[in-house]
Amino acid sequence: MREPTIHEAKITGGFWGEKQRLNADHAIFYQWQKLEATRCIDNFRIAAGMLSGFREGFFFADSDAYKWLDAASRIMFHFSNPDLKILVDDFIDLLAKAQQSDGYLYTYNQIHFPGQRWVDLQVEHEFYCLGHLIEAAVSHFETTAETKLLAVAQKAADLLVKDFSDSIPDFTDGHEEIEIALIKLWKATDNIEYLALAKAFVERRGTIKLFPFKMLSQVLDSGRRMKLVDKKRELWLIEHPDHNTFKLPERNKNIVPLWAGPRFAISALTGKYNQQHKPASEQKKAEGHSVRFCYLKTAEAMLAQIQGQENRIKQLREIWTQMVTRRMYVTGGIGSLPLSEGFG
Repeated sequence: MREPTIHEAKITGGFWGEKQRLNADHAIFYQWQKLEATRCIDNFRIAAGMLSGFREGFFFADSDAYKWLDAASRIMFHFSNPDLKILVDDFIDLLAKAQQSDGYLYTYNQIHFPGQRWVDLQVEHEFYCLGHLIEAAVSHFETTAETKLLAVAQKAADLLVKDFSDSIPDFTDGHEEIEIALIKLWKATDNIEYLALAKAFVERRGTIKLFPFKMLSQVLDSGRRMKLVDKKRELWLIEHPDHNTFKLPERNKNIVPLWAGPRFAISALTGKYNQQHKPASEQKKAEGHSVRFCYLKTAEAMLAQIQGQENRIKQLREIWTQMVTRRMYVTGGIGSLPLSEGFG
Protein backbone atom coordinates (compact mmCIF):
# COMPACT_ATOMS: atom_id res chain seq x y z
CA MET A 1 0.00 0.00 0.00
CA ARG A 2 1.41 3.37 -1.01
CA GLU A 3 0.29 6.80 -2.11
CA PRO A 4 0.34 7.19 -5.91
CA THR A 5 2.43 10.08 -7.21
CA ILE A 6 1.05 12.85 -9.37
CA HIS A 7 2.88 11.21 -12.29
CA GLU A 8 0.87 8.01 -11.84
CA ALA A 9 -2.67 9.40 -11.60
CA LYS A 10 -4.48 11.66 -14.03
CA ILE A 11 -8.12 12.62 -14.43
CA THR A 12 -8.89 12.88 -18.14
CA GLY A 13 -12.51 14.00 -18.19
CA GLY A 14 -15.94 13.79 -16.65
CA PHE A 15 -17.17 15.70 -13.60
CA TRP A 16 -13.78 16.03 -11.89
CA GLY A 17 -12.01 16.76 -15.16
CA GLU A 18 -14.32 19.73 -15.65
CA LYS A 19 -13.59 20.93 -12.12
CA GLN A 20 -9.86 20.67 -12.71
CA ARG A 21 -10.17 22.76 -15.86
CA LEU A 22 -12.25 25.35 -13.98
CA ASN A 23 -9.57 25.53 -11.30
CA ALA A 24 -6.81 25.94 -13.88
CA ASP A 25 -8.56 28.58 -15.97
CA HIS A 26 -10.31 30.64 -13.32
CA ALA A 27 -10.27 29.61 -9.65
CA ILE A 28 -6.50 29.67 -9.12
CA PHE A 29 -6.28 33.23 -10.50
CA TYR A 30 -9.30 34.38 -8.49
CA GLN A 31 -7.68 33.01 -5.34
CA TRP A 32 -4.48 34.93 -6.08
CA GLN A 33 -6.52 38.12 -6.48
CA LYS A 34 -8.03 37.53 -3.04
CA LEU A 35 -4.61 36.87 -1.51
CA GLU A 36 -3.52 40.23 -2.89
CA ALA A 37 -6.74 41.97 -1.81
CA THR A 38 -6.39 40.75 1.77
CA ARG A 39 -2.71 41.80 1.71
CA CYS A 40 -1.58 38.27 2.45
CA ILE A 41 1.10 38.56 -0.24
CA ASP A 42 2.03 42.05 0.94
CA ASN A 43 2.93 40.50 4.29
CA PHE A 44 5.80 38.71 2.58
CA ARG A 45 6.83 41.89 0.75
CA ILE A 46 6.99 43.70 4.08
CA ALA A 47 9.01 40.88 5.64
CA ALA A 48 11.39 41.00 2.67
CA GLY A 49 11.91 44.74 3.09
CA MET A 50 10.34 45.46 -0.30
CA LEU A 51 7.31 47.31 1.04
CA SER A 52 6.45 49.54 3.96
CA GLY A 53 3.12 48.66 5.48
CA PHE A 54 1.17 46.94 8.21
CA ARG A 55 0.88 43.16 8.34
CA GLU A 56 -2.72 42.09 7.94
CA GLY A 57 -4.53 38.84 8.70
CA PHE A 58 -4.57 36.13 11.34
CA PHE A 59 -1.30 34.74 12.63
CA PHE A 60 -1.79 31.74 10.33
CA ALA A 61 -2.36 33.85 7.20
CA ASP A 62 0.94 32.72 5.62
CA SER A 63 -0.51 29.24 5.20
CA ASP A 64 -3.20 30.53 2.83
CA ALA A 65 -0.51 31.61 0.39
CA TYR A 66 1.37 28.33 0.74
CA LYS A 67 -1.77 26.30 0.04
CA TRP A 68 -2.31 28.38 -3.09
CA LEU A 69 1.27 27.69 -4.16
CA ASP A 70 0.77 23.97 -3.57
CA ALA A 71 -2.38 23.95 -5.70
CA ALA A 72 -0.83 26.11 -8.42
CA SER A 73 2.16 23.78 -8.68
CA ARG A 74 -0.11 20.79 -9.19
CA ILE A 75 -2.29 22.61 -11.70
CA MET A 76 0.76 23.51 -13.80
CA PHE A 77 1.63 19.84 -14.09
CA HIS A 78 -1.61 19.12 -15.95
CA PHE A 79 -2.32 22.47 -17.62
CA SER A 80 0.39 24.60 -19.18
CA ASN A 81 -0.25 28.27 -18.44
CA PRO A 82 2.53 30.87 -18.83
CA ASP A 83 0.64 33.44 -16.75
CA LEU A 84 0.33 31.05 -13.82
CA LYS A 85 4.01 30.10 -14.04
CA ILE A 86 4.98 33.77 -13.84
CA LEU A 87 2.89 34.20 -10.68
CA VAL A 88 4.40 31.07 -9.13
CA ASP A 89 8.00 31.95 -10.02
CA ASP A 90 7.63 35.52 -8.75
CA PHE A 91 6.11 34.32 -5.48
CA ILE A 92 8.92 31.81 -4.96
CA ASP A 93 11.44 34.62 -5.47
CA LEU A 94 9.54 36.67 -2.89
CA LEU A 95 9.60 33.84 -0.35
CA ALA A 96 13.34 33.45 -0.76
CA LYS A 97 13.77 37.16 -0.02
CA ALA A 98 11.40 37.12 2.97
CA GLN A 99 13.09 34.12 4.58
CA GLN A 100 15.65 34.97 7.24
CA SER A 101 19.23 33.82 6.80
CA ASP A 102 18.85 30.87 9.20
CA GLY A 103 15.67 29.62 7.51
CA TYR A 104 13.00 31.21 9.70
CA LEU A 105 9.90 32.36 7.85
CA TYR A 106 6.74 33.42 9.68
CA THR A 107 5.59 36.93 8.87
CA TYR A 108 3.49 37.37 12.02
CA ASN A 109 6.57 37.34 14.23
CA GLN A 110 9.00 38.78 11.70
CA ILE A 111 6.91 41.93 11.31
CA HIS A 112 5.02 42.34 14.58
CA PHE A 113 7.48 40.74 17.01
CA PRO A 114 10.99 40.81 15.51
CA GLY A 115 13.36 38.47 17.29
CA GLN A 116 10.61 36.34 18.81
CA ARG A 117 10.02 32.82 17.54
CA TRP A 118 8.55 29.48 18.59
CA VAL A 119 6.06 31.33 20.79
CA ASP A 120 2.82 29.87 22.18
CA LEU A 121 3.12 26.79 19.98
CA GLN A 122 -0.10 25.22 21.29
CA VAL A 123 -2.09 28.24 20.11
CA GLU A 124 -0.25 29.95 17.29
CA HIS A 125 0.78 28.35 14.02
CA GLU A 126 4.50 28.62 13.29
CA PHE A 127 4.99 24.90 12.66
CA TYR A 128 1.68 24.69 10.80
CA CYS A 129 2.64 27.44 8.37
CA LEU A 130 6.09 25.97 7.77
CA GLY A 131 4.45 22.62 7.14
CA HIS A 132 2.34 24.03 4.33
CA LEU A 133 5.39 25.81 2.91
CA ILE A 134 7.25 22.50 2.84
CA GLU A 135 4.33 20.64 1.26
CA ALA A 136 4.08 23.31 -1.44
CA ALA A 137 7.79 22.99 -2.09
CA VAL A 138 7.59 19.22 -2.46
CA SER A 139 4.66 19.54 -4.86
CA HIS A 140 6.53 22.14 -6.89
CA PHE A 141 9.65 19.97 -7.03
CA GLU A 142 7.68 16.87 -8.02
CA THR A 143 5.84 18.67 -10.81
CA THR A 144 8.61 20.89 -12.20
CA ALA A 145 11.92 19.33 -11.06
CA GLU A 146 12.97 22.88 -10.12
CA THR A 147 14.71 23.27 -6.77
CA LYS A 148 14.49 26.94 -5.77
CA LEU A 149 11.40 26.53 -3.60
CA LEU A 150 12.67 23.19 -2.32
CA ALA A 151 15.81 24.99 -1.13
CA VAL A 152 13.65 27.46 0.82
CA ALA A 153 11.77 24.57 2.41
CA GLN A 154 14.94 22.66 3.28
CA LYS A 155 16.41 25.75 4.88
CA ALA A 156 13.32 26.04 7.08
CA ALA A 157 13.32 22.31 7.85
CA ASP A 158 17.01 22.37 8.74
CA LEU A 159 16.26 25.09 11.29
CA LEU A 160 13.55 22.89 12.81
CA VAL A 161 15.96 19.97 12.97
CA LYS A 162 18.58 22.15 14.67
CA ASP A 163 16.18 23.62 17.22
CA PHE A 164 13.92 20.65 17.99
CA SER A 165 15.60 17.31 17.33
CA ASP A 166 16.41 16.99 21.03
CA SER A 167 13.67 19.19 22.47
CA ILE A 168 11.08 18.40 25.14
CA PRO A 169 7.41 17.57 24.41
CA ASP A 170 6.39 21.17 25.15
CA PHE A 171 7.75 22.01 21.70
CA THR A 172 5.20 20.03 19.75
CA ASP A 173 2.79 21.93 17.57
CA GLY A 174 -0.74 22.76 18.66
CA HIS A 175 -1.95 22.41 15.07
CA GLU A 176 -0.53 19.30 13.47
CA GLU A 177 0.72 19.44 9.87
CA ILE A 178 4.50 19.73 10.08
CA GLU A 179 4.71 15.96 10.63
CA ILE A 180 3.23 15.16 7.21
CA ALA A 181 5.37 17.82 5.57
CA LEU A 182 8.63 16.50 7.02
CA ILE A 183 7.82 12.97 5.89
CA LYS A 184 7.15 14.22 2.36
CA LEU A 185 10.37 16.25 2.42
CA TRP A 186 12.29 13.16 3.50
CA LYS A 187 10.85 11.26 0.54
CA ALA A 188 11.87 14.07 -1.81
CA THR A 189 15.40 14.55 -0.46
CA ASP A 190 16.39 11.31 1.34
CA ASN A 191 17.47 13.40 4.33
CA ILE A 192 16.78 11.03 7.22
CA GLU A 193 16.82 13.89 9.74
CA TYR A 194 13.45 15.07 8.45
CA LEU A 195 11.88 11.65 8.97
CA ALA A 196 13.41 11.38 12.44
CA LEU A 197 11.99 14.76 13.48
CA ALA A 198 8.54 13.90 12.14
CA LYS A 199 8.60 10.68 14.15
CA ALA A 200 9.78 12.55 17.26
CA PHE A 201 7.00 15.12 16.99
CA VAL A 202 4.39 12.35 16.79
CA GLU A 203 5.87 10.32 19.65
CA ARG A 204 6.27 13.32 21.97
CA ARG A 205 2.64 14.29 21.52
CA GLY A 206 0.39 13.87 24.53
CA THR A 207 3.23 13.80 27.06
CA ILE A 208 3.43 17.46 28.09
CA LYS A 209 3.49 17.71 31.87
CA LEU A 210 0.98 20.06 33.54
CA PHE A 211 -0.61 20.62 30.14
CA PRO A 212 -3.77 22.47 31.33
CA PHE A 213 -1.72 25.16 33.06
CA LYS A 214 0.66 25.57 30.14
CA MET A 215 -2.22 25.71 27.67
CA LEU A 216 -4.00 28.37 29.69
CA SER A 217 -0.79 30.39 29.93
CA GLN A 218 -0.30 30.26 26.17
CA VAL A 219 -3.92 31.20 25.46
CA LEU A 220 -3.54 34.27 27.67
CA ASP A 221 -0.17 35.21 26.19
CA SER A 222 -1.41 34.79 22.63
CA GLY A 223 -4.34 37.04 23.47
CA ARG A 224 -1.93 39.61 24.88
CA ARG A 225 0.09 39.51 21.67
CA MET A 226 -3.02 39.98 19.55
CA LYS A 227 -3.98 43.03 21.62
CA LEU A 228 -0.52 44.47 21.00
CA VAL A 229 -1.03 43.97 17.27
CA ASP A 230 -4.41 45.71 17.48
CA LYS A 231 -2.75 48.64 19.27
CA LYS A 232 -0.05 48.81 16.62
CA ARG A 233 -2.77 48.85 13.96
CA GLU A 234 -4.52 51.76 15.67
CA LEU A 235 -1.29 53.76 15.72
CA TRP A 236 -0.54 52.83 12.11
CA LEU A 237 -3.95 54.02 10.96
CA ILE A 238 -3.48 57.33 12.76
CA GLU A 239 -0.17 57.85 10.97
CA HIS A 240 -1.47 56.45 7.66
CA PRO A 241 -5.13 57.51 7.35
CA ASP A 242 -5.24 56.41 3.70
CA HIS A 243 -4.47 52.80 4.62
CA ASN A 244 -7.55 50.66 4.07
CA THR A 245 -7.68 47.62 6.32
CA PHE A 246 -9.33 44.73 4.52
CA LYS A 247 -12.55 43.67 6.16
CA LEU A 248 -14.04 40.24 5.73
CA PRO A 249 -17.69 40.04 4.67
CA GLU A 250 -20.13 39.59 7.51
CA ARG A 251 -20.32 35.97 8.59
CA ASN A 252 -23.45 33.89 8.37
CA LYS A 253 -25.43 34.33 11.53
CA ASN A 254 -25.88 31.19 13.55
CA ILE A 255 -27.00 30.50 17.06
CA VAL A 256 -24.22 29.13 19.26
CA PRO A 257 -25.59 27.00 22.10
CA LEU A 258 -24.72 28.07 25.64
CA TRP A 259 -22.85 24.83 26.23
CA ALA A 260 -20.52 25.33 23.25
CA GLY A 261 -18.14 27.74 24.99
CA PRO A 262 -17.55 25.70 28.17
CA ARG A 263 -17.26 22.49 26.15
CA PHE A 264 -14.66 24.10 23.89
CA ALA A 265 -12.69 25.38 26.90
CA ILE A 266 -12.69 21.97 28.58
CA SER A 267 -11.57 20.30 25.36
CA ALA A 268 -8.71 22.79 24.97
CA LEU A 269 -7.48 22.67 28.56
CA THR A 270 -7.58 18.87 28.78
CA GLY A 271 -5.62 18.58 25.53
CA LYS A 272 -8.33 16.77 23.56
CA TYR A 273 -8.81 19.75 21.26
CA ASN A 274 -5.32 19.39 19.79
CA GLN A 275 -4.74 15.70 20.55
CA GLN A 276 -2.43 16.38 23.49
CA HIS A 277 -4.53 14.47 26.05
CA LYS A 278 -2.63 11.19 25.68
CA PRO A 279 0.17 9.74 23.52
CA ALA A 280 -0.83 9.36 19.89
CA SER A 281 -0.48 5.58 19.98
CA GLU A 282 -2.99 5.41 22.84
CA GLN A 283 -5.68 7.49 21.14
CA LYS A 284 -8.46 5.09 20.18
CA LYS A 285 -11.14 7.35 18.70
CA ALA A 286 -11.71 10.59 16.84
CA GLU A 287 -11.58 13.44 19.34
CA GLY A 288 -10.92 17.16 19.38
CA HIS A 289 -10.46 19.52 16.45
CA SER A 290 -11.27 17.48 13.38
CA VAL A 291 -8.65 18.98 11.04
CA ARG A 292 -5.85 18.63 13.57
CA PHE A 293 -6.92 15.05 14.26
CA CYS A 294 -6.81 14.09 10.58
CA TYR A 295 -3.39 15.67 10.07
CA LEU A 296 -2.01 13.71 13.02
CA LYS A 297 -3.51 10.38 12.05
CA THR A 298 -2.37 10.80 8.45
CA ALA A 299 1.19 11.33 9.68
CA GLU A 300 0.89 8.29 11.93
CA ALA A 301 -0.33 6.18 9.02
CA MET A 302 2.56 7.36 6.85
CA LEU A 303 5.06 6.48 9.57
CA ALA A 304 3.45 3.10 10.26
CA GLN A 305 3.63 2.27 6.57
CA ILE A 306 7.29 3.27 6.35
CA GLN A 307 8.20 1.29 9.46
CA GLY A 308 6.04 -1.73 8.60
CA GLN A 309 4.02 -1.46 11.82
CA GLU A 310 1.09 -3.70 10.95
CA ASN A 311 -0.42 -3.50 14.44
CA ARG A 312 -0.41 0.29 14.30
CA ILE A 313 -1.97 0.26 10.84
CA LYS A 314 -4.71 -2.03 12.17
CA GLN A 315 -5.37 0.38 15.05
CA LEU A 316 -5.56 3.33 12.67
CA ARG A 317 -8.05 1.45 10.49
CA GLU A 318 -10.23 0.97 13.57
CA ILE A 319 -10.06 4.70 14.34
CA TRP A 320 -10.94 5.45 10.71
CA THR A 321 -13.95 3.15 10.90
CA GLN A 322 -15.12 4.77 14.12
CA MET A 323 -14.79 8.22 12.55
CA VAL A 324 -16.60 7.51 9.28
CA THR A 325 -19.39 5.47 10.87
CA ARG A 326 -20.01 7.53 14.02
CA ARG A 327 -18.54 11.01 13.51
CA MET A 328 -19.19 11.88 9.86
CA TYR A 329 -22.07 13.45 7.95
CA VAL A 330 -23.45 11.62 4.92
CA THR A 331 -21.82 14.38 2.85
CA GLY A 332 -18.39 13.41 4.19
CA GLY A 333 -18.14 16.39 6.52
CA ILE A 334 -16.59 16.14 9.97
CA GLY A 335 -16.21 18.52 12.90
CA SER A 336 -19.81 19.25 13.81
CA LEU A 337 -19.31 21.08 17.10
CA PRO A 338 -19.69 24.88 17.00
CA LEU A 339 -16.66 27.03 17.89
CA SER A 340 -14.22 24.11 18.02
CA GLU A 341 -14.75 22.50 14.59
CA GLY A 342 -14.58 19.39 16.73
CA PHE A 343 -15.99 15.91 16.86
CA GLY A 344 -19.21 15.55 18.82
